[in-house]
Amino acid sequence: MHMKYEKRRDRPHSVIAAVLVVVVVVVLVAIVLLLALDRDDAPGPSTNPEPGAGSQTSSSVCGLADGDQTVPARGPEATWIVQDGSPVPSSPVFGPGKRVGGVAQCFGHNPSGALFAAANFTADLMRADADKTQLLARFFTDENKDLAQQSLEQRPSSGSPSYGLAIEAFRINDYTPQRTTLELVFRSTEGPNAGQRAATTVTLGWEGADWRVVAPATGKYATTALTSLTGYTTWGGG
Repeated sequence: MHMKYEKRRDRPHSVIAAVLVVVVVVVLVAIVLLLALDRDDAPGPSTNPEPGAGSQTSSSVCGLADGDQTVPARGPEATWIVQDGSPVPSSPVFGPGKRVGGVAQCFGHNPSGALFAAANFTADLMRADADKTQLLARFFTDENKDLAQQSLEQRPSSGSPSYGLAIEAFRINDYTPQRTTLELVFRSTEGPNAGQRAATTVTLGWEGADWRVVAPATGKYATTALTSLTGYTTWGGG
């Protein structure tokens, strides 16, 4: 039997070239689409300051920056200066910016500034040689003004024994740029109550370009004995 074989013809080169062109075009379109999607997903310029970024503007009487308005999650950096047996915090960022009559003044308009103001005020309040007029000026004048004098009567008299107190922790319970309430935990370092802890509540208001203490309505600062620092942020120089 005679079998007939037919030779297969190759596809014209023009067809192959056309197919290649189509493939290249498809690939290029895909690349362009991917690049466009990447640009859409990429974050644009931020219109808000980064978390933790602080303002360099100043509201304080001595020019300290307003800084970060976030309540600190850990103890702010400080230089602890021993004052009548008690370490007291100081910072070129948060204050005090100056002392007049032995009384600390000028603190940053931020939560940490309020913390430093409260810590310095309580230390100055216990100093018998601190100028009384300057201490009175550290009180917020629009609330419980008449009780400020009563608050000053808690000061030790000249020549009375000095028992060291060291700050161990703090807790800021409420903060706005105009008012803050916080607690300072003190530990007695000497005397009959050595080793004992207590938390003192201090409320401050922003007035006259500085933090000032609101005199307690009872004339006495609320104090609670503690056996643990649970719920507080450790901080101190003692």
